[in-house]
Amino acid sequence: MDQIKIGNYIANKRKALDMTQMQLAEKLGMSNKSVSKWERGVCLPDVSVYEDLCSVLNISLNEFLAGEDLEPEEIIEQSEKNILGVSHDGKARGRRLKAIIAILAVLLIGTIFWFLNSQGFFRNNYLEPYDKSSDEYNTATILLEPGQASPFHYSVDNSFKSVTLTTYKFKDGEQISEVQTLDTELTSFDENGKEIHEGKGTIAVIMDYRNHKMKLLVTNASSKVSAEQETGTDIRDFDEYGMATSESGHEENIIPGREYAICGYYFGKNEISSADPVEALINHDDNPSGADYSVIVTVRFDQAGEEVVEVPDLSGLSRDEATAALKDAGLMLGNISYYDTSDESDAEVYYQSVPAGDEIAAGTIIDISLRKK
Repeated sequence: MDQIKIGNYIANKRKALDMTQMQLAEKLGMSNKSVSKWERGVCLPDVSVYEDLCSVLNISLNEFLAGEDLEPEEIIEQSEKNILGVSHDGKARGRRLKAIIAILAVLLIGTIFWFLNSQGFFRNNYLEPYDKSSDEYNTATILLEPGQASPFHYSVDNSFKSVTLTTYKFKDGEQISEVQTLDTELTSFDENGKEIHEGKGTIAVIMDYRNHKMKLLVTNASSKVSAEQETGTDIRDFDEYGMATSESGHEENIIPGREYAICGYYFGKNEISSADPVEALINHDDNPSGADYSVIVTVRFDQAGEEVVEVPDLSGLSRDEATAALKDAGLMLGNISYYDTSDESDAEVYYQSVPAGDEIAAGTIIDISLRKK
């Protein structure tokens, strides 16, 4: 149907009856704005109005749909055209509706994907700071502990087995110490000795400047590991120093074995600046912060197999003792089988799949067999 043609026809018929748009609208129980839209071809009247509109304008439904006066002999032919036209318009509207639904579906899927991706569902092996404008950040900084808190999200896949936080200290740009402050496994074991990978969690650095302490934490769904280090106790008049801080402000795609500088703390009696922790670590000789004393914290994620370890002798150990010994050696417990006993408390290891003393890649799985003591 030709909306423009029908609109002109409605306007001409209304004017021929010496009616205003307002008067026509009142007769139909509509607004004059609706009549104006019809006559301008912006839209057609609702189907429910067709009969009353034709009655008021003294025209047939076929004439209305054709947008012109018809002779009696033309009505049958026009009826067929109108039926075909309505059918065609219905199909066109159906196609448009399907297209609109498809577009909305794509937008909805895109929005869902964006949201899930922003929450880390499709990402892995990344490290990023908390969003400081979020309630999550405000809650985390309250829950952590008093001091200057810098929390980070981390997520790694099962190939990563450990995380290490290291502190570097500098005096007047010269390195005076390097300490692996915290080194923890990303795996734990359930009561049955089965390995559980803890690949998502929070890394946080808390600087309690006034009490000369810095605390580092690694938390996940089931555990929390922390380490504390004294800061500034070896520097005279440290309490008179001012402090500037900085932290990594962007997401890092984690590469195994690579150190990422995440936080910097700079102390000085004169003017100091918050140098980027990466720059402060790499270019420490230039002392970009101008600090008398500075501390940089880095994090490193390691995969299994990057380190060679010696297999411990598990003979005579209980299952729990064997599990602990393997974990301490950087290895993992695999399949467990029992021989001639069903009482686990009265069983000891008599076989291990890799002999004691062999040097193998860290993270290797060792199977054991136990029998009655």
